[in-house]
Amino acid sequence: MAVKQRLIVVGIGSIGRRHARLLAGRDDLQVEWCEPNQVLVADAASELGAPACVHADFDRMLATAPAMVLLATPHHLHAEQSIRALKAGAHVLCEKPMAEQPPDARRMLAAATASRRVLNIGFHLHFHPGLRRLKELITSGRLGAIAHLHCRVGSYVTLENSRTRYQHTLEGALVLDYAHQSDLLYWLLGSVPVGVYA
Repeated sequence: MAVKQRLIVVGIGSIGRRHARLLAGRDDLQVEWCEPNQVLVADAASELGAPACVHADFDRMLATAPAMVLLATPHHLHAEQSIRALKAGAHVLCEKPMAEQPPDARRMLAAATASRRVLNIGFHLHFHPGLRRLKELITSGRLGAIAHLHCRVGSYVTLENSRTRYQHTLEGALVLDYAHQSDLLYWLLGSVPVGVYA
């Protein structure tokens, strides 16, 4: 039997729990968790079953040399945790948003380049067959010049599913939590929008 690669899900709230559940079904991974909040750990374990290992401290977890780290932590932790994981030699999948400020995003990219590890951000909708087809139609010009794109966003489900409620005190949380929409508009058109209204 092949040796399983260790992947550690950091943050076992609503999004992290979803990742942990889906990744646990893979035969090629040993999925572990890193979460200091033992109430969240107990709640997740009752729902998903206990993982191979639970780490309560981020730095001690990095010292165990995981192959991959998946960050599903509050936004303000994304940049520093990504950089530290990359420097420790792990590949990183960071949930969106990448960072709260552009300089932090640039530092993340520099760390990925220096470490020669993969850094990816959780914009998984780029791989959706329907959206890929739409991008192909737009890029080819078959739809003509696109004058307007519109998306509608509702926050109720995301906020209801949040386990830690950190969004309550975070200014702009809605924009950061719904970064998929602005990312898709930019990705589909391949250009910066002239205006954004909310």
